[in-house]
Amino acid sequence: MTVHYLVMELIEGESLAERVQKGPLPLDQVLRYGAQVADALERAHKQGIVHRDLKPGNVMITKTGAKLLDFGLARPASESAVVHGMTEMPTQAKPLTQEGTILGTFQYMAPEQLEGAEADARTDIFSLGALLYEMATGKRAFEGSTRTSLIAAIVSAHPAPISAVAPMAPPALDHIVKKCLEKDPDDRWQSARDVASELRWLSEAGSQAGVATTITIRRKTREKLAWGVAALFAVVAAVALGWMIARTKGEGPARPFHASVAYAPDVSSISIYQGAIALSPDGTKLATLVDRKGARLISVYEFATGKATVLESTQDGSFPFWSPDSRLIGFFAGGKLRRVDAGGGAAQTLTEAHEGRGGTWNSQGVIVFAPDIRGPLMKVAENGGAATAVTKPSGDGITHRNPFFLPDGKRFLFIERHSRNEPFGRLLVGSVDGDAPKQVLENATNVQFANGRLLFARDRTLLAQRFDPDSLALEGAITPIAENLGYWNPRDLADFSASRTGLLAFRHAFEPESILAWFDRDGRLVETLGAPGKFSVAAVSRDLRQVAISRAESNAQALDLWIVDTTTKQSRRATFINSPSAISCVFSPDGERLAVSSLTGVAGGGAKGAGWASSALWLQPVSGVRTDKTLLESSAYIVQDWSPDGKVLAGTSQRTGTSFDITVVSLEDPKPEIVDFVTTKYNESGARFSPDGRWVLYSSNESGRGEVYLVDFPGATRKFQLSRDGGGGATWSSDGSEVYFRQSADAIVAVPVKLGATVEIGTPVRLGISDARVSAPFGSDGKRFLVVQDASHESDPPVQLIHNWAAGLPE
Repeated sequence: MTVHYLVMELIEGESLAERVQKGPLPLDQVLRYGAQVADALERAHKQGIVHRDLKPGNVMITKTGAKLLDFGLARPASESAVVHGMTEMPTQAKPLTQEGTILGTFQYMAPEQLEGAEADARTDIFSLGALLYEMATGKRAFEGSTRTSLIAAIVSAHPAPISAVAPMAPPALDHIVKKCLEKDPDDRWQSARDVASELRWLSEAGSQAGVATTITIRRKTREKLAWGVAALFAVVAAVALGWMIARTKGEGPARPFHASVAYAPDVSSISIYQGAIALSPDGTKLATLVDRKGARLISVYEFATGKATVLESTQDGSFPFWSPDSRLIGFFAGGKLRRVDAGGGAAQTLTEAHEGRGGTWNSQGVIVFAPDIRGPLMKVAENGGAATAVTKPSGDGITHRNPFFLPDGKRFLFIERHSRNEPFGRLLVGSVDGDAPKQVLENATNVQFANGRLLFARDRTLLAQRFDPDSLALEGAITPIAENLGYWNPRDLADFSASRTGLLAFRHAFEPESILAWFDRDGRLVETLGAPGKFSVAAVSRDLRQVAISRAESNAQALDLWIVDTTTKQSRRATFINSPSAISCVFSPDGERLAVSSLTGVAGGGAKGAGWASSALWLQPVSGVRTDKTLLESSAYIVQDWSPDGKVLAGTSQRTGTSFDITVVSLEDPKPEIVDFVTTKYNESGARFSPDGRWVLYSSNESGRGEVYLVDFPGATRKFQLSRDGGGGATWSSDGSEVYFRQSADAIVAVPVKLGATVEIGTPVRLGISDARVSAPFGSDGKRFLVVQDASHESDPPVQLIHNWAAGLPE
């Protein structure tokens, strides 16, 4: 008896169609898989066989590379591959509409096929070009709303250049694909072997088609060049120069190429403190936090057009993160988790998030986010609704934050941290199902997984290490990618972001040297005090004769307070505590003592709304010899002012649920305690007593951005808004007749006030100070203003870009 059987190869992997649905492929994969498909076509063509149905659904991605499948419609090249009418059609592809059930196939067919001409090897080369285009951009080369319009596009139209859709792709790839897609077969590559050879050249020597020394376009003080033009030039120049280097020098090892994006003249960058940069998953856009006239907003930069769009509905936004299709941005603002279209429009509220600390979004429409300064991570549907916990902190004072989804869309990486004194948090893996977390790294910052590697930071160095997301195993050596990275220790935040397409963005640490300086109301420099250095102003005495600055000795990271005498211009050290991350102080009314607060460690449980970190508060002589005992150990407390009568301290307390609140401490109590003064769900900070002690200035984001308010003390029954277009860091004139506040990084606004049974508020007037960096606090007698001048004259650091960043790293 004869037994007939069929033997078929079992191929494990996913189809290219399934892979492309997730977005464009990294450049190295485009080149590798493209060359392998071209090799397969070349072998078929040598046997006289034309495939005729090359499309993503007929290519499998396996562990060993790409395999070309389904020769069911192939014919010998001598036979005419003619489409008779619209009845004899190749197999259908998945992404079809009801109207065009043949569109998936048409999108990869050559013009001669559609016109009824004979198909030959060059017909497959056209389809290969369409395949390469889709792999590199995540978009089809030809689109049409109907069958007729699609055919017309294939026959007569040309797709947008790859560089317009994926601008970090090298120009050489554009050239290869464009020649594949020529309408006339005689104008195309004449063999699949030619295409494979070009792709391999680009992979082996030409992934340097774009290798270049970093080109930086920096914003000068009065620079008028538009941001979009400058940044686009930087990217294009880097790509073009690298391509020429590769062409002229011949073959060489694959390397990344570099570019940078500067900030627009009308905005300044925001510190990593708020999670400042985020690349879209497809690598086509960059979201950054910017300061525009004192308002914190999200700006989206598109690499293809060089256009930067400030999203107006994102005021007070922080920790931006992208949807997996790169169309939407999640962020935190006003005690809520929100989302907004990357092109602009109104923001949608999703759920409560009092003080968000990062989010991540999977392809199943689930967002995992950190809603507060401590506690579990939560999950919510991308359209909003009730949020539920997906992690469970193991004790009081523990924070879970900075989540990042792994490729399976179910598990996510996140940081668990116990104390701000620890150098790093632990990196764990959790699950949307609430499974018990597993540890990946003992010490880690925020992380991302891209190109088969974990990216994280240590000692201000961006590092990469191979990581298996299935076994959760780290493999091989840790490789440095960039040094002097921007980093904020209290939140385990390093300033970087990666796309799934091989693009990496990061910013260097920005610590320009500054000098204390007096300016008059018109903005003229009167004089400078002391020598330039890297410091921040902690307090200014009421008589303006002393300034407390926070700085580290030499290259140390620990901070202490130093007192600068504005008369002699000499400085002396005031504390010897080596604060690990934050230190603040205020002068007593007579200028003889300091009230100092410094973060120390984990707070004990049980206190009302206690935060997860603790601080110590104490009094000491300005001389620097500490003899007074600690007044209190409590949740995170930042002292900000001392009442004129010397009886009360005012400051800001950070708490779960209400974020930052204005609180006071009575120095007359035998056992001082923190008492609420202005407590809402919004952020309140910057408390400053009036000279008569009857009023308090503070800033709040209750309107959607920071504004300056005035409230009576101690009753807090009357409240007035002083700023109109944003403001913070307010202070008083010595006679209480004016209030001054910073409206942006380099602007001071003056507001006349008359306080009494009735309150009269004048018109805010912007002063002439514009060439100094106005930090809070600052001091003024109404005629002169003691602020910080930039001694290094450096602009905000640009965002550095590295395309193909993993090329050349150890396997």
